[in-house]
Amino acid sequence: MKKIVMIILAFSFIVIPAWAQMWEIGQMPIPGFDNARLVRAYGDYCYVSKYASQLIVADVNNPALPFSIAQLMIPNLHGYITIAENALYVSGGSFSQTVYVIDISDPTNPVMVNQTPTLANSSDLEARGDYLYVCGYGNGLVVYDITNRFHPVEVNRIAGIGNVYGIKCSENYIYLGVASQGLKIYDITEPDNPQFVSYCYIPNTQYPILTKDKDYVYFASYTNGHDIVDVSNPSNPILLNTVNPFSLNRYIEFSNDRLFFGNWATGAMMYDISNVGNPQLLTIIPPLYSGTMDVHICGGNLFVADLSHLRIMAYTDNGDAYYRKIRVPFNWIDITLIGDFWPLGDDTFTPRIPIGFHFPYYDNLYGYLHVCSNGFIAFNNYSPSYWDTPIPCDTQPNDIIAPFWDNFNPTGSPMNVFTKLLENPMRFVIEFVDMPRVGAVNEFETFEVILYPNGDIIFQYPTVVDASSATAGIENETGTRGTQWIRNYNTSIPDSIAIGFRRLGITEGNGVEIFEFAEDFADFEEYDNSEEFDNFPQTEAIPSELAVSASPNPFNPNTTVSYQLPQAGIVTISAYNVQGRKEAIILNQYQNAGFHQIEWNASNLSSGIYFIALKANGDSKTIQTLLLK
Repeated sequence: MKKIVMIILAFSFIVIPAWAQMWEIGQMPIPGFDNARLVRAYGDYCYVSKYASQLIVADVNNPALPFSIAQLMIPNLHGYITIAENALYVSGGSFSQTVYVIDISDPTNPVMVNQTPTLANSSDLEARGDYLYVCGYGNGLVVYDITNRFHPVEVNRIAGIGNVYGIKCSENYIYLGVASQGLKIYDITEPDNPQFVSYCYIPNTQYPILTKDKDYVYFASYTNGHDIVDVSNPSNPILLNTVNPFSLNRYIEFSNDRLFFGNWATGAMMYDISNVGNPQLLTIIPPLYSGTMDVHICGGNLFVADLSHLRIMAYTDNGDAYYRKIRVPFNWIDITLIGDFWPLGDDTFTPRIPIGFHFPYYDNLYGYLHVCSNGFIAFNNYSPSYWDTPIPCDTQPNDIIAPFWDNFNPTGSPMNVFTKLLENPMRFVIEFVDMPRVGAVNEFETFEVILYPNGDIIFQYPTVVDASSATAGIENETGTRGTQWIRNYNTSIPDSIAIGFRRLGITEGNGVEIFEFAEDFADFEEYDNSEEFDNFPQTEAIPSELAVSASPNPFNPNTTVSYQLPQAGIVTISAYNVQGRKEAIILNQYQNAGFHQIEWNASNLSSGIYFIALKANGDSKTIQTLLLK
């Protein structure tokens, strides 16, 4: 029997604790202040479709100061977006019955390279590996082969599904949101030949958009709040909850037990979904002028299409729930003389490599993997992309372990990868040797990954030359969960460092822990709490007072702002000129107590005196700096 629980929210009585907050850190006006409908963030760039007229590209490398870098006029644009490496696909909907293919190799100059006829009223679409799935409001599902990213070839068309509005791929299934019907599931074991599996009726669904994590599909019904469907058995999906009913929930995102909605009337909403049976509303940020539309997670930020503006929000994140990141003792394992050798070319994968045991990674068990020449390991050979994104991000490649995801190129030097199954204790080692970075002269990175049968992971680095264009971390199969260690890290990293990802206790119904921790992780507690590199355990005690300093001072144009926090909380660091006008937001986010640093680049400002103000937990400190150019 289906159980539907209605949770009516009394907004005026909600008390939001500090650990459950979401706050705006930046915004960018949309030309004409209207019709920003759909949004997708990818690395340092965000793509916004302005309904029926244009695609806007924003630089969000500094999320506090996003700005438009390109606008591509696309008459009759509907606007759903998906990305596969350097190809961006946008649906034309009922206006043009077209999927537009746009080359974003240079984000400052997006170029439309193809227009592919598709379904009437095409809506949501998703790229997965070498296939693109496009659903239609009135005409089912179309499958394209995108082996050539810029020239989709139709390989299948399935009619009679109903008015399909939303789509999500996960594992070997496609989940479809069908208006007035609910959820339909198709098997894509053969990616070009989806086979119907099951159907779950959900009442009052008008424009259903959905996402998936673990065993659950989260469903935005537009006129009926959002629904949670148990799909642990895809052949028998079960509706569990309806939350915030009778509300205009438009678009939906999920990341690390946080569920986000773009609600037309209410704004951007964040829920804690760690207990699926009892979702808790944490935060609401109202719309600016008219209405909140699409939302998208990339890394630790929420990107919001708010009709008149692109808005960027940060939020407190209660973690992965599968993995915890910690610093571990460095113990390099050299397998170059005993391991299997895999020479790699540019943007390539190794063949499927047996691990030697079943490796538990998020929801899946894997007996094999592929190694990519761009510094990551993939369990599904989908995309060798060198376009590293923050983690997590639902754009492919997903389902990866990335010790040093960067653009490596073998020009003038081989790229050597070695793998070896070791025993006593059992572990699988992947060693990357002398990986040459694109654009660097005689600059090579060496690093390794160690996988344990219990799911634990270690990254090891004897020396890091330059991590300023790299991402390191782990991410699940849907891009909804992930743990990032570094991204575009501009501060030097000490030699002989090791980072561990401890798989948390995953339990069965009887509460018995399935996996014991590896022996090599026995001393982890000594190195715990390394949530960011500059927050690795220090020998100093927690500071007793708030303080801030800057060095060098005078500076041109960069200075490092050092600050100490006696307690955790939301921290704001801003720069003001001598007239008291705010010139820059250097930082605005939740941080732990301790000692921190952040670099401020003032290249866009003129010479003069600037005051740096630190605010946290109701206290503030201000220092004077001098910019000399």
